[in-house]
Amino acid sequence: MIVTIDPQRDKEISRSGQAVIILGHYYNSDHIKIPIIIKKFYSTSHFYDELRIYAFMRNNPHISMINMISFNQEKNEIYLEYIDGHNLGEYSFDNFVEKLNIIKQILDSFIFMHSLGLYHRDIKPENIYILKDRNYQGNRFCNILF
Repeated sequence: MIVTIDPQRDKEISRSGQAVIILGHYYNSDHIKIPIIIKKFYSTSHFYDELRIYAFMRNNPHISMINMISFNQEKNEIYLEYIDGHNLGEYSFDNFVEKLNIIKQILDSFIFMHSLGLYHRDIKPENIYILKDRNYQGNRFCNILF
């Protein structure tokens, strides 16, 4: 997979002391432009710490986390699935029950991570995404950008 960052078109989503998060893109085998989240780390040690966390959390049913697609060791970049939705800071809840459902998901995710000795280090609304689609029961889900 070849991922490109185009400063003219790609948008910085968030910035922390460890990385910058960019909405970028790659082209699939049919040459179709696919959106992707690029997490570009300032240091190699932070990059490897994050890789270990994603490897551990991958396919874990107890936590709703954005899936890692690939990584580039030379560039200290991790490529994550694009989330079709809004971050928590931008989201407008339909009702109080929906708000409680999302809060419960967030708390369950952090409780589980903390029980394993893992800590997010940059909890903020911009790192919690509310998915655009609803499940079969009509509930929305959130994913955490780790």
